[in-house]
Amino acid sequence: DTWLTEILDAMVIVEDGAAEETIDYDDFTIQVYRPVEPLKITKKAVESFSENLEPLTSIPSLAQPLPVVRQKLPIAVTQLKQLMGREDSEVPTFRPAIWRHERSKTKKRAPGYLIGNIVHTALAHWNCLVYSDSELLQLLENYALREGIFADALVDAVQRSHQMLVNLKNHSIYQNIQQAQQRYHEVPFTQTTSVGTLHGVIDLLYQDQNDTWYLLDWKTEWSPKAETEENAQEHLMQMAAYSQAIQSSMGVEPEVAICFMIPDMIFHSLSKYMLNDAWDKIRYHFHTPIE
Repeated sequence: DTWLTEILDAMVIVEDGAAEETIDYDDFTIQVYRPVEPLKITKKAVESFSENLEPLTSIPSLAQPLPVVRQKLPIAVTQLKQLMGREDSEVPTFRPAIWRHERSKTKKRAPGYLIGNIVHTALAHWNCLVYSDSELLQLLENYALREGIFADALVDAVQRSHQMLVNLKNHSIYQNIQQAQQRYHEVPFTQTTSVGTLHGVIDLLYQDQNDTWYLLDWKTEWSPKAETEENAQEHLMQMAAYSQAIQSSMGVEPEVAICFMIPDMIFHSLSKYMLNDAWDKIRYHFHTPIE
């Protein structure tokens, strides 16, 4: 017996009867629909039916697969320079995972990109810069643990991150930012341009006491003063896209600078001419949208 059989028995509904029947009970009514006896399909019937079919010369439209529409991929602003220098057939590279047993026993340094994550997290929570040294060091250790840094590299991660923040606090730009009328950290944006859809995160956007807007980007890679200009060129496309995003969304043209934080704090301004020239190069390169 099945659940349906049990219900039919309980309601005293028989299998045989009219195709449609209304059964009245004391407090309710049930409408019964009995199926027509299914057609018995034999091999002979199938062969006879097949002989009468017209040959299929094309796939009906409803049976055809849906067309694949290639979507334009959004472009990460930080990848602009890499994309512009990459061949179409080149396969992108990925940062490999490092297993604990593969690490050198003498290596006690944390990966640079994780140091960058720690520093950027601290700078996004700007008010932590007024903490005492002990409080700030503890906070940086928490950030390092959150990044999954190995225990033997924890001291290195905290010390290097702390040194970058100290370098910033000892620079005049720190007080300028502290006194800002408006200040925005980690500003995400998505912008549709002639280049395509760009997306990124601006490290810091602030308006100083003279109503001038500044757009800053923190760089945590090692950058001695003698190499500042060369290193800044590596990030010029990125900064040009950031500047365009602010001009488009806010209607202001900010002062743009890269802040190299190690071994010393270097505030490197980018001229409007350099930024406009870089943006023109981006538009020229991506005259056909990326797909």
